Amino acid sequence: MLEVRNLSVSYGKKKAVKSATFGAAAGKLIALLGPNGSGKSTILKALAGLLPTERGSVHICGKPIEGYSRKALAKAVALLPQGSGFYAPFTVLEAVAMGRFPHSSSLFGPLSEDDIGLSRDLLAKLELGGFEDRPVTTLSGGEAQRVAIAQTLAQDTPIFLLDEPTSALDPRHAILVMELLRSLTLEGRSLLVILHDVNLSLRFADELLFLKEGELMAACVPEEVNPELLEAVYDVPWAVEESPKMGRVAFPVSEPARRESSAFPLLRAQRLS
Repeated sequence: MLEVRNLSVSYGKKKAVKSATFGAAAGKLIALLGPNGSGKSTILKALAGLLPTERGSVHICGKPIEGYSRKALAKAVALLPQGSGFYAPFTVLEAVAMGRFPHSSSLFGPLSEDDIGLSRDLLAKLELGGFEDRPVTTLSGGEAQRVAIAQTLAQDTPIFLLDEPTSALDPRHAILVMELLRSLTLEGRSLLVILHDVNLSLRFADELLFLKEGELMAACVPEEVNPELLEAVYDVPWAVEESPKMGRVAFPVSEPARRESSAFPLLRAQRLS
């Protein structure tokens, strides 16, 4: 469904992505992880045709990305960019229905009943059913994030690229979103999802890709994730354990020396004095 070979992307003289090779088969959810500035968002923008590639190839549904028109690519790949926001006072339903534009005969063409029905269905699945007539500018950050996710999913594409879809969400809604994304794999869709939450990745992803300083360090299934790999990626010690309810879980570990040198005791003493 999605094949990437030796992908390199640069910003001026800085190489942001260095010879990345990976794929996302139909019916798979792939998590892309790594520190800030490691090139994750750059990869998604390149796969969505928003950034030129320095070298390498990207195939979408068996066809080179260069062979797609903008509209045809929008019917094949939907991108949720990082920090998606709304600044015009559209209603929630109108904002979600904008995701249907690639399927419209014209930019300002009327939406069909099917378009409206799909948009309402997505709002219901994201617990926004009562928000249809609310201006998007009145929403909280987490509510606006779910509207942006619904708008992306409304494109109804075989491939979804999502940049930190859970970043503004509380734990319950983060799980709700990941369960919805996971359900799309049952329809044969491919998803490449940037996450900073390692445990959500372990729970919902079929495969995890770890990126650091523009290089793909590892590609593994959740069962293969270990403390050594996580420390190599994030430069902080990790513990990985098996939970009876959650399966494999991971969390960063503070070293005793770091705790002893923490500024928090000093701050607490200052508050009490």
